Amino acid sequence: MAASAFTFTGSATAEVLAADNYRDHYVLQLISSSNNVPLAFGEAAVAATGLQLMFPGDTVRVEGAKARLACNGIDAGSNAVIGIETKIGITYRVGSFAGPWPTT
Repeated sequence: MAASAFTFTGSATAEVLAADNYRDHYVLQLISSSNNVPLAFGEAAVAATGLQLMFPGDTVRVEGAKARLACNGIDAGSNAVIGIETKIGITYRVGSFAGPWPTT
C-alpha cells in the first residue's frame, strides 16, 4: 500500500508527514510496531491520547483541511514503521473488488 514509509527512531514526538497546502488526502497504515502509535494533526503528538494506530494493519484516511496539516506521532521505542500513501484512488477495504480484471 505504501508509496513511502516512516520509521520512528525514538520515543519523542516525530513528524510522520510534513504539512502541504496542496494535499487533499492521504492514508496511513501501521506496518510494524509492538506499541500503540498516537497521531496528532498540526500539533505535537501526546502519548496515549488522540487517534491511535494500535495493531499492524490499522489504517486511517485523512481528508480535507486536516490532510494539509503536518501529521505527528509517537512511538515508545519500538521503531514502528508507518506506510504512507498520498495518491488519489487508493482505498483499503477488506473484501472489496474493483474489477473487472484486465484481459490483455
